Amino acid sequence: MQAVAEACNNAILHAAGETFSVSVNVQETACTLIISDLGRGFEPPEHARMPSPDAVDHRGLALMEALVDHVKVSSTPAGTTVVLVHETPTASPNGRPPPPATSSLARSERLVAGS
Repeated sequence: MQAVAEACNNAILHAAGETFSVSVNVQETACTLIISDLGRGFEPPEHARMPSPDAVDHRGLALMEALVDHVKVSSTPAGTTVVLVHETPTASPNGRPPPPATSSLARSERLVAGS
C-alpha cells in the first residue's frame, strides 16, 4: 500500500496534471496496480538509487522498488504510468502460504536508514 501512496504522491507533486488514476488487477499469482497521470512526464532512471540519508526528497522510485516485486515506469511529455506488481506467495505442500522471510516495510526501512 505504501508503494501506491508513493506513486500517487509523485503524481500529485511532480506531474502538474489535474487528474490521475489508479487501477487494480488481482489475480491468483499477483496483484498489479497501475497509477497513471496526464502530467508533464520525466525521464525515468533505469534503476532508482536511494539518495543520501539526509536527503529530503527523491526517494520515491527507490522506495517503490523496495516495497514491491516489480516496478515499471513509462513517461512521455503527455503523462506517466507506474506499474507496481506484488507477487502473491505460492502455497506450500500443506496448502498454507509460506511465512514471509522479511517484510517489504523492513526492507524499505533498511534502505531509508542506509543499511
